[in-house]
Amino acid sequence: MDNANRLPFGDPDGARALLEDVLDGFVEFENDPVWGGISANPSNRNIRVFVGKKGAGKTVYLRYFQDSTRAENAIFSAGVEEDTPSTEFIRTFSEYFNSESLTESWRLAWRSALLCSLASHLLYKKYFKDYLSDKDRNDLLKFQDLLCSSQYPQSPYSELTRIISSIPDRDHFNTFISRNDWHGFQSILSDLLKKCPPIFFYIDAVDEEFSHAPMEWLRCQKGLFYAVMRLLRVGTSIGGRFHIVIAIRDIVLSSVLQSEHAGRYRNTPHICKLNWNEKSIAHFFNKKIERLSSNYFSNKGEKTLESFLGLKKIVNLNRGISEEPMSYLLRHTRLIPRDIVELGNALAEAKLRKNSGYFTNSDEWEAEVRRCVSICSRRFAEDQLTICGNQIASFDAPQRSGMHRYSEFYTSTEEYIETRSKDLIDAINDIGKDLINNSELSSAEEGIKTAIGESHYDVLSILWQNGMLGYKSPVNEKYYEFYTLSDNDEFLLPRDKDSYVLHSCLLDLCDLRVVTKIPVKQRPF
Repeated sequence: MDNANRLPFGDPDGARALLEDVLDGFVEFENDPVWGGISANPSNRNIRVFVGKKGAGKTVYLRYFQDSTRAENAIFSAGVEEDTPSTEFIRTFSEYFNSESLTESWRLAWRSALLCSLASHLLYKKYFKDYLSDKDRNDLLKFQDLLCSSQYPQSPYSELTRIISSIPDRDHFNTFISRNDWHGFQSILSDLLKKCPPIFFYIDAVDEEFSHAPMEWLRCQKGLFYAVMRLLRVGTSIGGRFHIVIAIRDIVLSSVLQSEHAGRYRNTPHICKLNWNEKSIAHFFNKKIERLSSNYFSNKGEKTLESFLGLKKIVNLNRGISEEPMSYLLRHTRLIPRDIVELGNALAEAKLRKNSGYFTNSDEWEAEVRRCVSICSRRFAEDQLTICGNQIASFDAPQRSGMHRYSEFYTSTEEYIETRSKDLIDAINDIGKDLINNSELSSAEEGIKTAIGESHYDVLSILWQNGMLGYKSPVNEKYYEFYTLSDNDEFLLPRDKDSYVLHSCLLDLCDLRVVTKIPVKQRPF
């Protein structure tokens, strides 16, 4: 069976998929402002930051935009950079600094890495041979003490690894970053950029690495964000000709928006928020269905979800109601493209079995659809609670464990993280139902502390940040608020709401009683 039949909705991992498959499967939103950041046009050269949840499509958008610049002869476009430093290095460097100075230290480390990477490309990339003279290169080589000894172009991540791995402590870093050479180095780079075409670097903050030590990677990505935005403001030569386009997690930007500089970044055109909601993800789902071959449809008419499934309604056994297929399917996902692709592939495989006569009647087929949805929903819940478990495990790591080289026991040991995730499942099982009121919130939190252990971290806020816990919207009693960057960037769970709800996908993983027949619906935007 070829890949097109095996993964008809595409590869859920945007980094793993072939570029031609990414481009061919990309769903456009016609650059309509109503869709927000997901409608961004690849010709937009103002965008510097793609931000979204894990699975929101950050890597796909980076690759899509990078391909657009690569096609222009008047632009130098480096490939998407994904070779991140090890979490051990990230954690060790983070422990050199106190909380107040850590983000600024990461910004300075990233600024140095970006400038050194740029210099290595100007020196050793053949592309720039016709733009710079021998004198230009010699002027750069006067700052050789700042540069990597290798005479090859270095990526930003490689330079960051070199810098943070060679620094033994905070004092050495402060000495390194305070050298007078940096001012002259940046000035030379600024002059040389005027002789070159615009240069585009693309840096993907890989989600898998982020999950190993969320709080440390959050500060690292936050420093990268500030470094990129600060370089953008440094005159026309640096900011106007050196384009650094990055991808960061949603909670990183949320953390930025908690700072005193929030107004500077809240509505800037340089930040593209990949915020998905029920309407946009339904559009994405429908477009994917339209691209399926006719083998997946019972009739040769219009390619819709109804003709794909052959069902007008799906019985929700938990709530004792019937639902529209789209509503039923989407509610069991995290409203992100990765979930739609994974669920779509599972349903497409089942549909081929149905077309082969595997199911004898419509009841059996509807049961199979529910089974596919339940299996995928359980995976989504497991994935999200593993992310929460990683975050808890990251908090568990003793102070200075990175410097003494044993922090990986807490951040990279699968068994330890799995234990924390199971503790979290036990705690959710103790809550016992999907909906609780405000008076029950405190007892739920006490139950979580008992299951996980007395701690200084806020587990309910961890569930909130990862989309597993929402609250009743005061605007419309039909809907619930879940964490989003659209207009709700509260980093900690608000404790003054009337009722709170656990995400629907947790019903397929945890032992929860359904309180109401009305399905949990997130507020549309």
